[in-house]
Amino acid sequence: MMDAKRRAWVDVGLWVLVQLTVTSVPGSAVPVDVHHPWDWFVHLGMYGMLGLLLVRAAAAGGWPGRRLVLLLVLVSVAAALDEVHQLFIPGRNGSAMDWVFDTMGVGAGLLLGSLLMRSKLAAWLR
Repeated sequence: MMDAKRRAWVDVGLWVLVQLTVTSVPGSAVPVDVHHPWDWFVHLGMYGMLGLLLVRAAAAGGWPGRRLVLLLVLVSVAAALDEVHQLFIPGRNGSAMDWVFDTMGVGAGLLLGSLLMRSKLAAWLR
């Protein structure tokens, strides 16, 4: 059986794989067409969940809170690369505003996750 620390990082990796898979699907194969500005909520949600999972994994690993700023920067750079990646997928597009919402989503997820990990729910979330 996996320990909590390893399981938390596996969850992060699986979520990143889900995101990469979703962003690699050609536009014509996407089952639901979400138009602007509603698609920004999808960006917020996807990256917000990543932020939550990252906080959970960082907490399980005993990381100090200041490292979360580094995670925000790294995920923001990865989100920018993902937007560039989508420029090469038929029927998809990458945009600076999508990247802004990706970054806001991970920031919100990191903040919310930090608050949750300090609450009485922390033991349940691990």
